[in-house]
Amino acid sequence: MGMLKLSRRDYLTAFRVLCHGAYWEDAAYVAEKVLTVEELENALVADEKKLRERKLDESHYSGQLKDPSLYSALRYLLARRYARLGNWDKAGEFMPESLKIFYGCAYSDDCKTVNPKKMIAAIKKMLGRAEDVMIDTKKRAKNYYAAAVMMRKYGMELCGTEQQKTLYLPRLISGEWTGTMNLTEPQAGSDLSAVRTRAVPQADGSFRIHG
Repeated sequence: MGMLKLSRRDYLTAFRVLCHGAYWEDAAYVAEKVLTVEELENALVADEKKLRERKLDESHYSGQLKDPSLYSALRYLLARRYARLGNWDKAGEFMPESLKIFYGCAYSDDCKTVNPKKMIAAIKKMLGRAEDVMIDTKKRAKNYYAAAVMMRKYGMELCGTEQQKTLYLPRLISGEWTGTMNLTEPQAGSDLSAVRTRAVPQADGSFRIHG
């Protein structure tokens, strides 16, 4: 039924049908790729009670969200959508209080956790200072760098999509794929301050590349 509603472009009804059946992957795809952030936010308000009653199976967020339900998982998804749009206030508002982001697990059995709401607030502050033309350029650069380091470490948890997690994480964890960084231009070499290419966020969550 959900696929039928999608084919007829009745997207909100399709989303609700998929949520009712607890088809997380399909519901998440519609929430992430089809609905606007406003439509998703309104659906969370209107259907909160039903979504709280729909529990996720243990393979989804069992170690990150306390008593994971469709409601908490969709709030987390919406928070990441807002983060990708650079709306840090909304991202912080919808980031679940109970969410745990782990770090240090690769080096020790004693994993630590960080508070994602505080991380969102810190990134907003860093970027605000980095974009303040009244601040010394070196301090601005340091704030850009600090925000970039935080996003490098926690970007998937704070901004990543469900599709990215499904595609990349199992292969990276297994060692089938490895990660690398290729960020330079002919005139720049290792001097990243000389890079001229710009990525401008668009309303649909994509980026327009200039350069």
